[in-house]
Amino acid sequence: MGWLSRLLGRPTSRAIDRSEGREVGSEPEAEPEGEVVEPEAVELPIEDSIDLHPFQPREIKEVVASYLDEAWERGFSEVRIIHGRGIGQQRQTVRKVLERDPRVVSFADAGPERGGWGATLARFAVRDSGPDEEQDPPAP
Repeated sequence: MGWLSRLLGRPTSRAIDRSEGREVGSEPEAEPEGEVVEPEAVELPIEDSIDLHPFQPREIKEVVASYLDEAWERGFSEVRIIHGRGIGQQRQTVRKVLERDPRVVSFADAGPERGGWGATLARFAVRDSGPDEEQDPPAP
């Protein structure tokens, strides 16, 4: 399972002993000399906002698209994407992803108390609360 899945709160298939940094039930292995072992990513819950500062610019499109998928699945009506103020490159990238997502009906700068032009609020379309078309109609 990749870093993005763990970041977005998907369960990992392995139990990790954080005190020793190894899988539970496995024996520690000797590391070859000079090899750098990256620590296991920490699972984060999906909330109604995401801060993009920890991500590399090349990762932003994928992270935002995956975050929108997860937020939609969890039923959020609005999300806040914190991209920072800077020179506006991250903001532009985020907004291009939002423009292309048919579930997003509007987006704008966050209010001053929620990050101002350093964050973008995106609103999802209202979900149809009726029965799915594939389901059988209710019995009379």
